[in-house]
Amino acid sequence: METSVENFTTPTEGSCVIGNRKGLGQWRVIGRRTEGMVVKAEVGSLVASGLPQSSVSSWAAIQPHVTDDFDRDLDRYISYWEQTYRLLSALPAKPSRSDVERAAAQTLLTAGRDSRERFLNAYTRQLYDSLTAQRSHFVRVDQLVAAAADAFPGLVPSEAQLAAESNLKQGDKDGLEIDQGIFLSHVLAEPDLGIHLCHSMLLPRPETADLAAKFQASGKLDLGAARAERSGKAVLLTTANPRFLNAEDDTTIDSMELAVDVATLDRASGVAVLRGDLAHKGKYSGRPVFGAGINLTRLYHGKIPFLWFMTRELATCTSCCVHRVA
Repeated sequence: METSVENFTTPTEGSCVIGNRKGLGQWRVIGRRTEGMVVKAEVGSLVASGLPQSSVSSWAAIQPHVTDDFDRDLDRYISYWEQTYRLLSALPAKPSRSDVERAAAQTLLTAGRDSRERFLNAYTRQLYDSLTAQRSHFVRVDQLVAAAADAFPGLVPSEAQLAAESNLKQGDKDGLEIDQGIFLSHVLAEPDLGIHLCHSMLLPRPETADLAAKFQASGKLDLGAARAERSGKAVLLTTANPRFLNAEDDTTIDSMELAVDVATLDRASGVAVLRGDLAHKGKYSGRPVFGAGINLTRLYHGKIPFLWFMTRELATCTSCCVHRVA
């Protein structure tokens, strides 16, 4: 496969270039983007979109690659991620982009994600140990990602970047949360790190102790979107989002996780039974509805973040089957 590259860019240490140069700006490469090289067509698409030539050239000149120096690599990758986001932010909002601008945005997003894959292939273990004090602290997935955003800017989106996208419909987002998925996929791909993270998610939340004490005293607990009630040797867990037929969304997950914590830690019961509340209107009015799955209305409006899915799978759903004591 022959790919044209910018003249000022040459193969860097660790590149996968083979063979000899084949004319001006031509190299033979294998597989994905050659590390540390900018494809000429990519630079052209950015400039054609109206982005300043000087900014594009500065971004293209960085093109970080992994060495054996973590601190140096981190500085270069952070600089690259920050410049990538600045260029992306200089483009119009996604719904207003022309075809050329859409191509430029995709170029920047793909380049950024490829660079994160390279960085994490080399340094996931070092990053995770740094964020968890050498795995002496159990850090929940949402806290882990937030800490990564602060400690390693650009690796995952910042709180401000996420807040800006949260105001958009799902189809109008650039998908910055994909970078959270890249980071977590590398953590979970390492068996010992993945087990440590799963352990963190199975631990009861800090709020659970006070809620459990209230439940022990009264045998009832109402958290709004979820309720717990002792019935003999059982704890009845009721999902309550009747407007949406008890569908799951960002407004229900915290209540359900806490209710599950309380139920599984209740020493007076032997089983927890999950059920749905009564529907309030429509053809199911007055009838119990177990659940309508994910709330597609809130998903369409972009209100269900990526980390909702991670928390649901690693904590809420899993903990219904696995006793949350670790």
